[in-house]
Amino acid sequence: MLIDPALIARHWVAVLVLTAVVVSGKLFGVILGAFLAGFGIRTSVQAGMSLAQIGEFSFIIAGIGLSLGATGSFLYPVAISVSVITTLSTPWFIRASGRLAEEGDRRLPHTFQTYVGLYGSWLQGL
Repeated sequence: MLIDPALIARHWVAVLVLTAVVVSGKLFGVILGAFLAGFGIRTSVQAGMSLAQIGEFSFIIAGIGLSLGATGSFLYPVAISVSVITTLSTPWFIRASGRLAEEGDRRLPHTFQTYVGLYGSWLQGL
C-alpha cells in the first residue's frame, strides 16, 4: 500500500481534517440526495452512513497529480491514510446507522415529519 508512517505522522493534522471533511461531506451529500430522491429519513441516514468512505480511485487521482507535479509529495500518503481510516470505520458507521436513524427520526419536530411524509407522497404521485 506504500504507506509511509513517517509522512503520516508528519501530516497527521491533514489526515484528520481530510477524514472529517470526507465523512461529513459524504454523509451530508448522500443523506440530502437520498431524501430529495424520495426516500425517508431512516433510509437516507442509513445510506449516508454506509457510503461515508472514499475509495481506491483517490489513490489514482493523487498518484496522477504527483506524477504530473500538480500536487505535493505529501498528498499521496495522506489520501491513502484517509481512505484506510474511512474504509475501516465504515462497518461501525453501518452498525450505528439504524440507531442513529431512529433517534434522529424521533427527535425531528412533528411539522418536519409531516413535511417529509407529504414530500414522499408528492414524489410518488409524480
